[in-house]
Amino acid sequence: KEYPNLFLCDIVCHGVPSPRVFQDYILLLRKRYKNIEINFRAKNNGWKTLTLKINNELYISSNKSPYYTLFLNNLILRPSCYNCKFSNFDRLSDVTIADFWGIEKCKPHMDDNKGVSLVLVNSEKGQNLFDSIKDTIYFEESNKTECLQHNLREPTPLPPNRTKFWEDYEKKGFNY
Repeated sequence: KEYPNLFLCDIVCHGVPSPRVFQDYILLLRKRYKNIEINFRAKNNGWKTLTLKINNELYISSNKSPYYTLFLNNLILRPSCYNCKFSNFDRLSDVTIADFWGIEKCKPHMDDNKGVSLVLVNSEKGQNLFDSIKDTIYFEESNKTECLQHNLREPTPLPPNRTKFWEDYEKKGFNY
């Protein structure tokens, strides 16, 4: 059934990490902090330097955070992520949103190192929605070649050492 005020939106995704590993990471952090507030996209060092912020006081670059390292090395993603059927431009939603990775190559004047959003309009309903807000935002049109990024071409690759990682994780836990 068509609902005039229901808009379907999806995202371009690197992958969804294991909730179990995240909970284990939180338990590890709770040994040091009473309350935990995490921002995985702190922009203190800009958009391209992925930084983890914990409780507005600790800033860790992604390559120094064990959790972030596991995520970026694709070891803790859900199994379905490695064969995601949505890693293409054939979308079922009205609009798709994403980080505009590669903006510095096709539209360098928009690269402020704070992040640029990508909006893909996938339907007439999505176009009408975008038209209703476009006078209130700054945007530039792009094409599929300019905005093409890994997860619009193919799913995140399955690391060859993933099975070994999970065997070790089951036996030795997060600290290992």
